[in-house]
Parts: sequence; C-alpha cells; structure tokens
Amino acid sequence: MLEFVTGLTQRIRETKARLQGAMIAEDAYAVQVEQAELDNLLRIARNHHVEVRDDLPRAA
Repeated sequence: MLEFVTGLTQRIRETKARLQGAMIAEDAYAVQVEQAELDNLLRIARNHHVEVRDDLPRAA
C-alpha cells in the first residue's frame, strides 16, 4: 500500500506543477487537461482515503 500512496502523491505533485505552469503560460487547453487529470487523481486519493496536501493552487 505504501508504494501506491507514494506513487499517487508523486503523480499529484507532478500534475499540480504542470497545472501551475499552464496557468502561468495562460494556456487554457493545458489548464483544462491538467485540471481534469488532477481532479481524477484527487478522486482516486479520496476513494482510497489518501490524504493530500494542497500546497499548489488549483485552476478557478
């Protein structure tokens, strides 16, 4: 289970970083893609009771 949590939190961290980059670049399509990926990963985390820190902004 530890490998699952570690991998999931790493993917969330990477997706948040890509989302932030897309927001800075004002790339609306990339923001939508990364936000959808982040939402999916956060849903998976929630369903498996994995706590995720919210240290990067989400798109509005």
